[in-house]
Amino acid sequence: MLKSVQLDIPKSILTAVVLGLVLFFTMNGPLNPPSVQFNANHVDQTFFAPKIVGQSKGKSDFGLLSADAAKVDLAYGMITPEQKQQQSHGLISSDKAVGEMLNNAQWALEMEQRLKERWGGERTFQIKMFEEHCFAEVYDKGRLVSVYLENQVNNHVQGYAGPVYIGAYIGKHGQLLGLDYLHSLETESYLRKIFRTDYMGQYEQLDLGAAHSIDAVSGATITTKAIADATTMLVEVGAPMVESYLTEAMSDFEVKASLNKWWVVQAVILGLLFLFHFQKKIKRSKSIRMGLAIFTLLFLGFGMNQSFTYITFVQPFMGTELSYFMVAYSVMVLLSAIWGKNVYCKYVCPFGAAQMISLKYSPFKKKDILISNKQASLIRYAVTLVLLSGVIYGYRDWGNFELFPDLFGLQFSSYWFFVAVLVVLVSMRFPMIWCRLTCPTGCVLDTLTDAAEFRGYKKKKPIAKNTVMPKIKRNKPMVATVLLLFMGLGNARAQQFHLSVIDLEDQRAIPAANVHLVDASTGFDKYMVTNEQGQISFDYRPGLVAVVSHLCYLPKQMELGSASMTIKLQPDVRMLNQVVMTAQAEPVLADRSIYKIKPISNQEIEKLGAVSLPDVLQFQTGVNLIEDGVLGTKIIMQGLEGEHVKIMVDGVPLVGRMDGNIDLSQINLSQVDHIEVLEGPMSVIYGSNALAGTINIITREIQHQSLRVNAKSYAESVGQFQNAVSAEVKKGKHAAGITLGYNYFNGYSENASSNRRSDDWRPKDQLQIAPYYAFRSGKLKGKVGLNFFDETIKALGEYPSIGALAYDTQFNTQRINYYSNWNYKFSAQSNLSAVLSYQTFDRLTENITTDLVTNGETVTSSSSELFDTFNGRLNYFYKSELFNWQLGAEATLENGSGDKMPENDGMQEYALYTTLEWKLSESWSAQPGLRYMYNAAFDAPFIYNLHFKWDKDNKWLARFSGATAFRAPSLKERYMIFVDSNHRIFGNENLLPENGYNFSGSISRLFSVGAWNVKAEAKGYYNHLTDGIELMVIPAENEGDAADYVYGNVDEKITYGGEFVLNWNYENRLIFNTHYNVVNIGYYMPQLKDLAYAPNHNVSLSAEYRLPSLGLGFKTDFRYSGEFTQLSANPEEEEEAYTSAVRDAFAIWNCSVNKSFWEKKLTVVAGAKNLLDVNTINTTGSGGAHSGGATAPVAWGRSYFISLNFNLNKR
Repeated sequence: MLKSVQLDIPKSILTAVVLGLVLFFTMNGPLNPPSVQFNANHVDQTFFAPKIVGQSKGKSDFGLLSADAAKVDLAYGMITPEQKQQQSHGLISSDKAVGEMLNNAQWALEMEQRLKERWGGERTFQIKMFEEHCFAEVYDKGRLVSVYLENQVNNHVQGYAGPVYIGAYIGKHGQLLGLDYLHSLETESYLRKIFRTDYMGQYEQLDLGAAHSIDAVSGATITTKAIADATTMLVEVGAPMVESYLTEAMSDFEVKASLNKWWVVQAVILGLLFLFHFQKKIKRSKSIRMGLAIFTLLFLGFGMNQSFTYITFVQPFMGTELSYFMVAYSVMVLLSAIWGKNVYCKYVCPFGAAQMISLKYSPFKKKDILISNKQASLIRYAVTLVLLSGVIYGYRDWGNFELFPDLFGLQFSSYWFFVAVLVVLVSMRFPMIWCRLTCPTGCVLDTLTDAAEFRGYKKKKPIAKNTVMPKIKRNKPMVATVLLLFMGLGNARAQQFHLSVIDLEDQRAIPAANVHLVDASTGFDKYMVTNEQGQISFDYRPGLVAVVSHLCYLPKQMELGSASMTIKLQPDVRMLNQVVMTAQAEPVLADRSIYKIKPISNQEIEKLGAVSLPDVLQFQTGVNLIEDGVLGTKIIMQGLEGEHVKIMVDGVPLVGRMDGNIDLSQINLSQVDHIEVLEGPMSVIYGSNALAGTINIITREIQHQSLRVNAKSYAESVGQFQNAVSAEVKKGKHAAGITLGYNYFNGYSENASSNRRSDDWRPKDQLQIAPYYAFRSGKLKGKVGLNFFDETIKALGEYPSIGALAYDTQFNTQRINYYSNWNYKFSAQSNLSAVLSYQTFDRLTENITTDLVTNGETVTSSSSELFDTFNGRLNYFYKSELFNWQLGAEATLENGSGDKMPENDGMQEYALYTTLEWKLSESWSAQPGLRYMYNAAFDAPFIYNLHFKWDKDNKWLARFSGATAFRAPSLKERYMIFVDSNHRIFGNENLLPENGYNFSGSISRLFSVGAWNVKAEAKGYYNHLTDGIELMVIPAENEGDAADYVYGNVDEKITYGGEFVLNWNYENRLIFNTHYNVVNIGYYMPQLKDLAYAPNHNVSLSAEYRLPSLGLGFKTDFRYSGEFTQLSANPEEEEEAYTSAVRDAFAIWNCSVNKSFWEKKLTVVAGAKNLLDVNTINTTGSGGAHSGGATAPVAWGRSYFISLNFNLNKR
């Protein structure tokens, strides 16, 4: 035994030397890099399996993200080391992040510099970002001693000369440890007086719980009061940080920090030496080996979820920086080479320990795989060679071929978790099967072990442990030397080069621009991201080429000179491509969605001078709008009425359809962030009313500000006024807001006179109140709120020919929507969302007798109807690189009652649905879907769809979809009775449900013509309905009486059409859009002898000119709507009760100018609407549900408007 120890003394000494050198380079070499900024898309080329603590786009909660998730969803964050907690590797941001998202990242860099200047090398620290705040953890000899915050987390506090900035150190036990003065504009002499009295020292050691006591010693001057106020604010922000975040993790941070103490390192060295000396004895003791396996499984596996992997071995050869993970890996590689034993696989690997324990307690008889050691090793060698080659040649994801992260991280949503469990179970029958046949890490280490001992194959029988590779004669000291040399690379510093990236138009800095630095002659390759000032700095080297790109700009490539330089980028037409949310697991760019979705931004809505939804949709060529003085504005998409169009607000379907349609004029836009118009079938996901299209209105929710206030005032010469104000506040995990809006319309008549009392367009009052509350807690976020809407329309009767009594009708509509949205994120790959809503729709109709002499009003009769609807949706999303899977359930329960509605059982519908979007190749994606429905009144079939998407080089984009549909008659269509002076509509209890199918397709191409960016697009669709539900005529019994209308089934209804789009964009300053749309509608019924398809032609033109440097823009929109043909009544011919009703063609032309002031806080839009002065148009045939008349309202003539929009945002 003594002789064995003496023989191991040289190896022991070499082990100690190696560990000492590794420790030295860890503390002084490139293993401890400074905080720099990285690109999310390329961070996995610099780090293996990086731990990214970051904030997702459009969200405020921080969490652990994978590299793949960071590429898609990261706004900004930090890369944390594998073991150490004192310092991060660097800041990371998405190449799609907007400038304001990088404010915290830039702030973190500045905070780090200030802390370095104060402490130097005495203390270490780690910058962290928590929700909207940056803070630092300060360590003293590895122990966390305080949290450091600065008063930018709250309002700037004003002294005599302006804001006063200070920083505060808050202890983990709730006391102020000290204050740092940072900056102000006060005079130096005045500041010296404050510091001489040790004014700031009086606050030290104050308990956070007694924060109010700070005001008692605030001082007598404005500046000292500002310091006190700033300290109070820091205490208020710091207290919840310590209580809700740091306290829970404090012990964990201290344990990890203690791993860096010298005595721990020495103990580890002695422990390893002991392990190597007595390895044979340990091997003979089964109880000790099993104890080590259990310790490894629990501590390294489930406790730390740490392990090594083969990919790190090739990192030095790929020119990437060494991480802390590489340090630990290098230690194990060197020890294996020195001692000639695969220490990792025997004692350290947690997945090997899991297999060993399962083998120990297996109830099955062990059985060897019927292959030899040589065959097994060849298989493992081939797997390792393929994986390493793939990683070296750029397939970074191949480096994730390990099972332990998903198994020990309990990632139930990952299929690799189930693969790992399956391997452990199979190991109970076939010992260590993963290690023998597949494990690439064991293959690399066994190769080094054999190289150190010059061993080859000696055993013939299959064995249940790691096999060895063929003889590789290699010098052991050279292996150690080469790896140590790689650890020491990167100490030299070169000349700093500063590169700025700005906008070509207005010379503004471009943050979050990707800069790819390449030197083809040396193989140098580095990715960086510009900061908030649009700048980066790096070590200069001759021959560098910079490739600069940004989502909203055209890429540019330039060779760098020896002096710092500026690169100007030209805006790209694709910057108009916005993020959409409808039917998505998470927000994505519109062009990347498999559905055809057109987003309409808030800026576009503002430029149109839009008050309600029809103002926005009237220039969309795929949409036709029908006006009714009482029933409001209804929509037609793809030739199908509003019954086949889903209208939603934040994913919650709206209820309250009159005449089968939602009145679009009741949808106010004061709270809207943007509108998403989805063209084509969505019946699998959204069920009924989603065959022709879906309109999802996305409302605003405060994200990155602590306070946001918006006020809007609109006035139009026709007598329409709107005033709306909204206020939102966010503090920590909680946010709340409220919107108040009031619309008033005075009514309008084309031929107004003193002899006429009634209006073509009825006067109306609208009131909207919409409060909400939102919160985020870890992986869970939720939002609850309500939307209250009240509208009063008064239809005045004409002056009486005899007497002084006039007969009026007043309609009062009240809609209340209680809703809640919930989302729980299991991981970066999967989440569960729920949308719950309860809506009430109450409509009161009052017949009023008005005394024109006294102006007294008497309600002679009234009727009301009340509908309440519950809708609940539950969605589970799982995404991977190959597919996105959605599983959902939906329930809808509706009840209706009223004076003119008989008793009924209501309507209940339940559904289960699933979709699977599969990425077939780089260009092709496919998504099949299936929906099962149960309807309490009708037998519902299975609904299915199939979507295809083809994307070639980001220039060609094509989509194709096919879907079936089912729509049960609504309660109104079955039971409702609606009668007024112009309408007599009756429900039909014998209605049959609709069945149908839809085919849609589109293809677009992006190209350039000189300096113009051009997009050309063609779209087409085909709809076929059987038993379509339409209003039908009941001929009058007596001549001269008005006809009645009842809902009935049309045997067949077919619509088809197409659209051609051509968009021109010159440097994003001059924009032309042209649209041509044609739709054909045909009906087939026994009563119809011959009703051919009647085409409806629409042309839309728009032009916009922008002057960004002046904040000025001009916009004009023109729409020509051709003759429109619909099924109509023909009461004069009972044998041919139906014929075509043709609405004449008309055109609408609007113009506006917009100007922003005060850094875009105030936007003024002024313009003219309906310059061609269109009021009513002629119709041939009877007018649908109207009892007569040869004209139909379109617009209220030429008018002029002005809109003021004020925004105040506070971070």
